[in-house]
Amino acid sequence: EGTSAALDCLHMALVDKGRHADAVGAMSPWHAFGHLDLLVTDNGSLFKSHRFIAAAHSLGIDLMRAPAGLPQLRGTIERLFGTTSLNLVSRLSGRTFSDVVERGDYPSEARAVNTVEDFATMLVRWVIDVYHNTPHEGLQGETPLECWNRLSSTYGVRPSPDSRTRRIAFGVPLNRKV
Repeated sequence: EGTSAALDCLHMALVDKGRHADAVGAMSPWHAFGHLDLLVTDNGSLFKSHRFIAAAHSLGIDLMRAPAGLPQLRGTIERLFGTTSLNLVSRLSGRTFSDVVERGDYPSEARAVNTVEDFATMLVRWVIDVYHNTPHEGLQGETPLECWNRLSSTYGVRPSPDSRTRRIAFGVPLNRKV
């Protein structure tokens, strides 16, 4: 379900992801986490769901939605999608390309060799070891990892909400008969 995935991503932003880096054999750390003050999303139904909004509000996170139909206002995330497509996905056999014209007669299904789990592992490792360590023009040549380290040491990072607060925000509601 989309809302569950959105909640998982929100939770992941708040906690240390070192175990994920270790699980995929990453060479770099993945220690970017902390409390969010503001989260800007698109207008997807998963971000408008009661569960997502309630979780964000119970964590003290303000939500803002970017206006629909104006992708230029989401340039950073759109650039990340393009970079991922160009530098990771384009190297995988079985890819489907950006449209049917570009795909042509490439036999994607016949060449598909990766499971969803394989792709998830490759994506996480690529983000940690490649993307986070590649200089970015938008960061004036700094890598995202260098930028995180510099800014977090200069300004600090609000600690992640405690486990009780996270459990209240993300816990699974249960129906019980008394």
